[in-house]
Amino acid sequence: MRRARPAALVALLGGCTFTPGGPMSTLAEVRVTGGVASEELALEDGRTVSLETAEVLLGTVTLQRLASGGGGGSFDPASPPEGFSLCHNGHCHYEDGSLWTYGEIEVWLAGDSASWVDVAAIAHEEGFEEDDVAVHVGIDLLEPEDVVIFEGPLGLESGDLGRVHLDGVLTLGGHLHEGGESTRLAVFAPLSEGLVGNLDVTVDRDLPEVVAVEASWTLPEDLFAGAELAVEEGEPLLLDGEDGDSALVVEAAEAALLEADLVEG
Repeated sequence: MRRARPAALVALLGGCTFTPGGPMSTLAEVRVTGGVASEELALEDGRTVSLETAEVLLGTVTLQRLASGGGGGSFDPASPPEGFSLCHNGHCHYEDGSLWTYGEIEVWLAGDSASWVDVAAIAHEEGFEEDDVAVHVGIDLLEPEDVVIFEGPLGLESGDLGRVHLDGVLTLGGHLHEGGESTRLAVFAPLSEGLVGNLDVTVDRDLPEVVAVEASWTLPEDLFAGAELAVEEGEPLLLDGEDGDSALVVEAAEAALLEADLVEG
């Protein structure tokens, strides 16, 4: 198990706290693991790719919430929608006993105009940059026990955590096989949209005092399914993630969602 160094923590979540001056819960850490669906990946043309190395290099873990885009409805705390009452200090009470932040009510009223905004980010202090993507620590996808921990602590106030977003780069090494021939394959693919996992957690007084996020990502089996992977005789096949076949690899990787859960810390 590898533990990342304490990082710059940015907390943007508003709302009230039930302990004056203090958070409802403390996020102790975010634990990230990974794996592969298969080490033998098939192309649509019958060729196969055998993986010998597979790693995701991560820069920042970001917790996000859904926020209104400003259209489709309006919210006045002095005159809340039907079912809501006692609006104060950034939240309203709903008739079923739950608490809704002003932002959550605005999102509900806005419908499809909502967008994701950052609640908090945990970034490493050390690392390198490649193609303007900050990369700091790697998860070996071929080692299921490999865990990278992004450390807090971070105080969480009332509100919601909708999803986890990881920025990073996918690096692969192996061979492309066709008949009795094989070509060395290397992939360096910045994940422009990142890796995303749903959390759907309301931060309230029912949460444990200390919590952690567990996130696991699996490299999809159809990673190269749409790629043509043109090979020049005697030359290794290098994909840099910018365009062409490598873009299909990036799209397939980003389409594989993280499995993310909030657990007791």
